[in-house]
Amino acid sequence: MLAKLWKAAQVIFGVAVLLAAGPQQGFAGPPTSGPWEREWSEQLFARAAQQKKLVLLDLEARWCHWCHVMEEETYSNAQVAALLNKHFILVRVDQDSRPDLSARYKEYGWPATILFNSKGEELEKLSGFQSPEEFLPVLEASIKDPRPKAASSQPSASRAAILSSLPGDIREIAERDHLEAIDEDTGGLRTSHRYLDPDSVEYAITRARAGDARNRAWVTKTLDSNEKLIDPAWGGIYQYSTHRDWDHPHFEKIMPSQMANIRLYAYAYRVFGDERYLRDARAVASYVNSFLRGPNGAYYTSQDADIVPGQHSDEYFSLDDAARRAKGVPAIDQHQYARENGMAILAMTDLYLTTGEQEYLSAARGSAQWVLQNRLAESGGFRHGDDPAEAPYLADSLWMARGLLALYAATGERPFLEQARKTVSWISKEFANPDGAGFFASSPSKAQVLKPVIRLDDNVALARLANELFRYTGDEAFRAVAQKALSYVAQREVLEQSISEPGVILAGEEIASDPPHFTVVGAKGDRAAQALFAVTRKVPATYVRREWWDRAEGPMPNPDVQYPALPKAAGFVCANKRCSLPIFAGDELTSRIAQVFQAK
Repeated sequence: MLAKLWKAAQVIFGVAVLLAAGPQQGFAGPPTSGPWEREWSEQLFARAAQQKKLVLLDLEARWCHWCHVMEEETYSNAQVAALLNKHFILVRVDQDSRPDLSARYKEYGWPATILFNSKGEELEKLSGFQSPEEFLPVLEASIKDPRPKAASSQPSASRAAILSSLPGDIREIAERDHLEAIDEDTGGLRTSHRYLDPDSVEYAITRARAGDARNRAWVTKTLDSNEKLIDPAWGGIYQYSTHRDWDHPHFEKIMPSQMANIRLYAYAYRVFGDERYLRDARAVASYVNSFLRGPNGAYYTSQDADIVPGQHSDEYFSLDDAARRAKGVPAIDQHQYARENGMAILAMTDLYLTTGEQEYLSAARGSAQWVLQNRLAESGGFRHGDDPAEAPYLADSLWMARGLLALYAATGERPFLEQARKTVSWISKEFANPDGAGFFASSPSKAQVLKPVIRLDDNVALARLANELFRYTGDEAFRAVAQKALSYVAQREVLEQSISEPGVILAGEEIASDPPHFTVVGAKGDRAAQALFAVTRKVPATYVRREWWDRAEGPMPNPDVQYPALPKAAGFVCANKRCSLPIFAGDELTSRIAQVFQAK
């Protein structure tokens, strides 16, 4: 457990944490190492062999404070630059632009510094800021002995057999890890950083809803404490706080954090009924829609932590809106990636379901429309960025499919379901591990020096997504995808990658059970049907099957339940493929839905 805590202390959503007390002094100056290449290509290794050099990959993030510091303090050091220029081909890559590299090295944070020999073998994998004094001996040792020293990036569990459900012993391990990982005194996890860990918080809210007092106490303390990371001037959530408390924020704002906080605070409001949590969700959403949404309706990637790169911005972020703007606004990465837009669509749709407010649904629709027009490939998957020739990455299609399925559940509009279905069908072919369990973060179909990796968090999310698609469509192929993804994450070796991953429990429970199922039968233009469907939106759960059947659209996508022909719109509450009698009044449907969750 201690080893897992130390590893987790270096990772927050795959972002580097502070590994030194502060910048080293005496090394500032104009950069002298280089030239840096900006495109990662495996052809670099052939060049390295020809030139008898090693390869250094500096995997950074545009919003990352310590990436700026390492550029100014370490790469500008004369001794470091001399070694790099003589012995290395240098490549600097924005990790947001390359989800394959980000997936491979996210445990090492940003900046992640990877040293390779000319065969593409990893010599060293360095996490976070490296001072010149720390960096020089590592460089010298790799130059002297260019043999692999780093551990493999992929556990052997990828060859695991396919499971149909979550084994009891694995569930016990995941439950134990969760309880050992949570900090019940201050909230958050027992690492040096504080933030909302998405699956831990969702799991705890779900357990609290079922009457678990210990998880309720921890998760409410965590949600309440995390409010300190909400920017009081602009809204939005800071990435995390250091020093094992909630009072030392790092100020970057990235889409995964915004998405997670919107969804978790909205869920907490639906379960606990505390208006503060709804206010918090709206504050984060307001920032996202004001700062990270482009005029085309699609979302940007992140906002930098620093107003001046490499300088801490505590004083700046203590100012109000007008005072900040007088000094300038931290840079926003205006790339519009499919992955980040899928996250935003999911978050805005959740907030619409929670509030019924059209502005959030309109934002989700606008993003989806732009991505469908500009990132959708003929295959049914989604490209990451603008380049049509760019290799596909699992994260883009995974998050877009999650967003589109959420839009279907919120509106009953079948094109969203159909595209989600096509996308996950393509995922199942493009990224599947041919030798066993799990799905790769990038395509394994081409010969590569760096073999693609299978990610724990990707496969938890895919297992849950594919299972939901199975419930909505009845297509057994999606159940098989869910089980293949679950079979990878339900391995001891894989769970050891993370301090805690209760998302594995959530995935296992969902695959093993039908969700609460609410259906409205009636024309989409019928106001009575609209009112009944609105009742189904705000429920205290994240695993729900919500459908609207307009008979004019043809048969139900999953006709596992038969509904009677009625002269007017009606709602149905279903379980185990059996439904209630038709319900015509909104208050009665509200009461029947509440009874479902009281029973759970």
